[in-house]
Amino acid sequence: MSAHPVLHAVCPPAHRFWRCAQWSPDGTLLLARAESHTLHIFLVAEKRLELLRTYRSPTPVLDTQWYMYPAASEDGDVHWCFAVSSRDVPVRLVDARTSTTKATFAMVNHVEDYIAPTSLAFSKDGARVLDLAPSQESAGIGQCGIISALAPGWAPRVFDEENDGQPLEILAVGTFSGTIGLYVTDAHWLANMTEVRYDAYGNPPRHGASEVVPGHRMCLAGWQLAEGKGITQLAWHPTQRNVLVVSARRSSCLYVYDTSYLYGTSIPFSFERRSAEDPALLAKLPRPAADTHQRFWFDLDEAGDYLVTGDENGTIHVWSWDAILQPTSDAIGSAQFRPGNARMLANTEK
Repeated sequence: MSAHPVLHAVCPPAHRFWRCAQWSPDGTLLLARAESHTLHIFLVAEKRLELLRTYRSPTPVLDTQWYMYPAASEDGDVHWCFAVSSRDVPVRLVDARTSTTKATFAMVNHVEDYIAPTSLAFSKDGARVLDLAPSQESAGIGQCGIISALAPGWAPRVFDEENDGQPLEILAVGTFSGTIGLYVTDAHWLANMTEVRYDAYGNPPRHGASEVVPGHRMCLAGWQLAEGKGITQLAWHPTQRNVLVVSARRSSCLYVYDTSYLYGTSIPFSFERRSAEDPALLAKLPRPAADTHQRFWFDLDEAGDYLVTGDENGTIHVWSWDAILQPTSDAIGSAQFRPGNARMLANTEK
């Protein structure tokens, strides 16, 4: 793999630096998030990046996520959409080529203020947008704090027998409090666990959902990371359902867990701190990032053969697990593999 950039895009001076960059599902578009409230959509040409559109958010951008299927269009071109979460406004599904809003999704609190999720994800079938509000579980029970990372996945195959032979969809949820929870989000299972809420007069509530699923009934496993200052990213291995990679702020490592050891605990909703000798912890991959609050993203290629991330020293680490690249002296804010080939995306602070 070349140690020199193949494609290069400089962040406009007014926007300071790139926070994160994400490939579209087919690798033809690039969504770059600047320090300001601006998103830049680049078309990946043969040897350059062409600025296709600029999307200006009215408030600070909290998260973005590409939708996995192309949208129908009348012009014959492939139109990819992405979801964007911005503070105090509904989540929007935006056409990357036209910057038009295709749909909006809103969470509203008891005083009718919009709650913007800090992390977004789509269900595995693409039918649902997954965004969660901060938890307020009482008596220290449950997963509390700001939801900072979401990762849809599949439960181990042993659960297929209880789901009519079909994969059971689950969701890994991380918080800035350092807790990680694994929840059932399979639509068929949730339908059987739903409870109907009523007020003191026997009427459904005026605000919020009238049908809810208690968190402790959805939770398959939960634990607290012993290091770092909050979870920043979660990702399941593409081919091994039970392997979960965890990134934390102000931590010098990436953590690789075998979640098979975590299912079936006596109190999965207690979120106890696990020791460094935990058998579920398969590996700690060194990545210098303990001296900064900056978020550092990682990515796994489609086959699950490589994991890539950047660090605060400007080094790109590629594990297969031993190759390390160092193309720049700037901090590497995010790193991702381009779908369909071996090219890799990295953004720096300059």
